[in-house]
Amino acid sequence: MTEIPYHSKQKPFACGPAALRMAIQALIAEDVGEDLLIKLIGTSEKWGTPLSAFEINLSNLLTTICKELNIDNRFEFIIEQNGCASGLQKFQDTGYVVLLNYTKPDGQAHWAVLESLSDQYISLMDPDFGPCYKYEWHQFNWQGGSNLNRTDSAFVAIKYEDLSK
Repeated sequence: MTEIPYHSKQKPFACGPAALRMAIQALIAEDVGEDLLIKLIGTSEKWGTPLSAFEINLSNLLTTICKELNIDNRFEFIIEQNGCASGLQKFQDTGYVVLLNYTKPDGQAHWAVLESLSDQYISLMDPDFGPCYKYEWHQFNWQGGSNLNRTDSAFVAIKYEDLSK
């Protein structure tokens, strides 16, 4: 895995695809465009990218990308709710890139890539606010989703097993 590259979202509703773009590029060193990710993950202007879009479409999305890039599909991913900071750290320590679903201060559900954790702060690669965007833990609202389908401490952890290393 390389360092996580930063990408801001190109469309107002595309934080999920932008975060996924950062993760994929960090894992396989290929920049997959946001428009393709929007299409493959099922992001919409009306709903954005709910957690269910990852649950339903992520496996096929990763398979499609690997076929297009002519690489073996050695992606692994885990999608969970009710996560905890220590669990996120374990995923990060074992080579996963972690996408978090949370609520921004303006009340909108949002996706960003976990950059680092400490006892006081969580730092994100945020498609809206930039890299190294920090929240104090007591200010971080780790709930996301819509009013109809809230998520609680939801995340997507993605890893690529590079057999050449």
